[in-house]
Amino acid sequence: MADQRDRGEVERQFERERGLGRESVCSPLYPFVACADLDRKILDYMASLVEKRMKEPKDDLISRLVVEQVQTGHLEQAEATQMAFLLLVAGNATMVSMIALVSFFNRQKKKSKLKLLI
Repeated sequence: MADQRDRGEVERQFERERGLGRESVCSPLYPFVACADLDRKILDYMASLVEKRMKEPKDDLISRLVVEQVQTGHLEQAEATQMAFLLLVAGNATMVSMIALVSFFNRQKKKSKLKLLI
């Protein structure tokens, strides 16, 4: 019973956030509401991008995936869409981690300089 009440509160919080113009909110507080919707939007975008690249390849990774894997029959179009989605998500996670790591080391470097001055 407590889980249902908590879920209801989380859904109400999500709706309040949405009312503030935060349609793409996705956090551990309400993954069952927001993340599925956001994932669907990103997947739809990736599907349209894969379709565009099938019609008109360019000099990018998605085009190479389409030309070398989908058009040769190694992958289905849906599989290429999933791979494009995973590349986006994994690339984003990697960049966030690297930014955090660089920030951490920069802070440590500044702390070391301050210790030398004291």
